[in-house]
Amino acid sequence: MKLEIDESYFKKEVRNDFTIDEMMKRCWAASIKVLSVIDDICKNNDIKYSAMYGTLLGAVRHHGFIPWDDDIDIVMLRADYNRFFSKAEKVLPEGYDVVSYKTIPNYWNLVSRVTNRIELSQETVDWRKKNFYGFPFVAGVDIFPLDFIPEEEKERDFFYNIMNILRITTECFRKENNIPMERGEYMLSQVEKLLNVRIERNDLILTQLAYLNDSVCATYGPEDSDIVSVAFDNLGKSIESRYLMPVSTYTDLIDMDFEMITIPVSRNYDGLLTTLFGKDYMTPVRYINHNYPYYKPDEKRFKEMGLI
Repeated sequence: MKLEIDESYFKKEVRNDFTIDEMMKRCWAASIKVLSVIDDICKNNDIKYSAMYGTLLGAVRHHGFIPWDDDIDIVMLRADYNRFFSKAEKVLPEGYDVVSYKTIPNYWNLVSRVTNRIELSQETVDWRKKNFYGFPFVAGVDIFPLDFIPEEEKERDFFYNIMNILRITTECFRKENNIPMERGEYMLSQVEKLLNVRIERNDLILTQLAYLNDSVCATYGPEDSDIVSVAFDNLGKSIESRYLMPVSTYTDLIDMDFEMITIPVSRNYDGLLTTLFGKDYMTPVRYINHNYPYYKPDEKRFKEMGLI
């Protein structure tokens, strides 16, 4: 993907009565540069990806980022997802990293990311500023796998019950949750019985659970079902909120303007966005679902360390 960004793009701007400052513009540009590298790998290897969640909504409603959003989300069918990361290990340019449970010890999240260099040093900060439009923090793209979901209700309920048990078990071992070890041990024993596996009691329990979780997500294939979803998303909520869609939703794609580039989106973007956000998705509602901007803690920390 050819990427040319004029310096005027980084000026502070107001969109939908929301102010986007210069640093956020540089964040957007840095994320788009990471996306351009992903796009090149996908095109060179016949891998399909498409915009998802707020990125899809931004493309359709704003032809770019939602003004109060600060990241890029894309999805790939599981087969393409696996092929992408297999290729990425070999062909990602120097300075780009894959962040996933396979590359970071005890990284529990099943969302994988491609980022610019993640190590913390003055050299890295300077390199990011030089190569990513003056943005000194980590920038990247979240990549979600789409898995086939059982069409038969009882089988689907059983599948999601397993996913929920794994989710709850994972929560038990996240240090920030401060859950008693006895509860975690009980949940581990239940997982072992349910899946007929052995989980080693060591410092990598979260990594082991992530492998199990990902394996369960990928249980079904195109021969088993015609509907797909991000299997680990919205667990514990109603089936209507799990975004079950025909696989064609993610294979029949069109390009749509997104800031200074185009991004693949579902041709059935209306059906997908209605499922994700409701029928009034074209009416802007200011909603920030994580700490905005995501780099704010690093901004404070980097200043204290004298890195910026």
